[in-house]
Amino acid sequence: MLVLLILFPRLAVATGVEVSPSQIMFDQKLGQTRQTIEVTNPSSETQLFTVYFDEFGELFKVSPSGFELPPHTSRQVDILLSDTGSESFVTNLSIVGAPETVSLLGTKTGIKIRAVVIDTEHNAATRNWMSYFLAGVIIVLILELLWYIKGQKS
Repeated sequence: MLVLLILFPRLAVATGVEVSPSQIMFDQKLGQTRQTIEVTNPSSETQLFTVYFDEFGELFKVSPSGFELPPHTSRQVDILLSDTGSESFVTNLSIVGAPETVSLLGTKTGIKIRAVVIDTEHNAATRNWMSYFLAGVIIVLILELLWYIKGQKS
């Protein structure tokens, strides 16, 4: 398993489920509002999968959000982001699988992948404001240092 993670960092793996890519990113400014993941059932029995967001679920449409996968098969899942009003945030996308046949233990398998939503225009404005602020602080410090040095010479 460790070898898989080293060789394929874009693959998220847990017992009974594999997901690729291991992270999804949406950039609203660039119009990146649709992503696709691939869910694979590596187990030897059919699994019922559910896909959902831990937070901000109302901003996403997952299709299909529930499906059945026979052993050693994969399925594409489309994820569509609605307009968030230039809000940036991070949440998790959960992919949970359960065996088709009910067991006494009721065991499930699952994995979470990180979902990042950014607005490059909003983030750029924030970075510009911070740059101006830091430049102002540096100028004030330099002026105070020059004033101190001038006072030492007198």
